[in-house]
Amino acid sequence: MRKEIIQKLVDEFDEKASSFNNTETNKQREKFWTYNRLLNYYRKLVDKRDEALVEQFELEDFNKRDAGF
Repeated sequence: MRKEIIQKLVDEFDEKASSFNNTETNKQREKFWTYNRLLNYYRKLVDKRDEALVEQFELEDFNKRDAGF
């Protein structure tokens, strides 16, 4: 499951997989990016994206209803 969340972050938000996995120079990333932290980070990004879409749709809808008064 951890790998699946990382792949979603890479695919949907252009994150780098190396940011969440250990590298030669940094051996602590996998300790920090636990499954729960990854999931919460992913949900936070999804929520921000969804809020931006809702605001955009509300603005477009408002502009459609504007009769030019």
